[in-house]
Amino acid sequence: MKEVMNFGTLIRFLREEQNLTQVELAKFLLIDNTTLSKIENNVDEPSSSVFETIMEYFGLSPKETYEYWIMAKSVKVYTAIRALENRMSEGDYTEAEDIILKLENTKHFKNRLALQYLLGTKASVWIEKGIESTKIVGLLREALSITRNPFEESEIGKYRLSYREISSIIRLAVAYWNLAEKERGIKILLSLKESIEKSYISKQERMRSLPKIYCNLISWLGQESDYENALGLCKEAKELFVKYDTLTFLADIYWSWGNILAYQDKKEQCNEILTYAYYQYISTNRESEANRLKLDSKEDFGYIIPYCPNCN
Repeated sequence: MKEVMNFGTLIRFLREEQNLTQVELAKFLLIDNTTLSKIENNVDEPSSSVFETIMEYFGLSPKETYEYWIMAKSVKVYTAIRALENRMSEGDYTEAEDIILKLENTKHFKNRLALQYLLGTKASVWIEKGIESTKIVGLLREALSITRNPFEESEIGKYRLSYREISSIIRLAVAYWNLAEKERGIKILLSLKESIEKSYISKQERMRSLPKIYCNLISWLGQESDYENALGLCKEAKELFVKYDTLTFLADIYWSWGNILAYQDKKEQCNEILTYAYYQYISTNRESEANRLKLDSKEDFGYIIPYCPNCN
């Protein structure tokens, strides 16, 4: 465990793996080379903001970043974080909220990295528990203001966002949509889509974010009868996911695509796309989504997904 806690060794390993010199990395971080050298040699500990930027630059996920940081501060808090993650994945949001309340009163969660994490996680809990959207908006704006002060929706397209900021902005757009501020929600996601291409996140994190953005946008534009732009986004997303070779998420787009065609009363095309979606889910071992699609297709459109022995 001590090796994991050693920031300097980790940073030097990541830098050398990317064939970067200390001078190049220090220039990006806006610190001098001497400071970076002391960090890498474990003479000095990086500030939370410097450590966060380094992790994002090298494409580490938020979860990995928090684990490195918290383990170095307190094994007890690190253990609580793991318990929180487990409760969230199990859908035990009451217990998750209890853990969050305890962590909020822990001194190690006073730095902005940890606090923003807790606020974002709390927003997720509130969403799942059905807390009113106005409170969720306030919580998410507070979280985003920690690193973007002041947080300006009009500037989203210009920001270089971290993965957790992207996740919070997606939740913010959904909250506005639920508050019937539909145009605002759509505008936020369109700006976010453009911002992601220049954000310091890994391909894996980018591909975890984009399906949520595209699927929400396609659904919302369809509900607003903007079928032309909705279908344009379907085609754009398909090309993007094929390009990045992330076909796991292609079924989500096909499902949204099928719904748009249903809105247009294009039954034959809708059935064809929904069949593609179903077998794409099956081929990527997402059976729960496949079963839900099959049920929804029958209940919503009266369409029964045909058996295809050669499609598995």
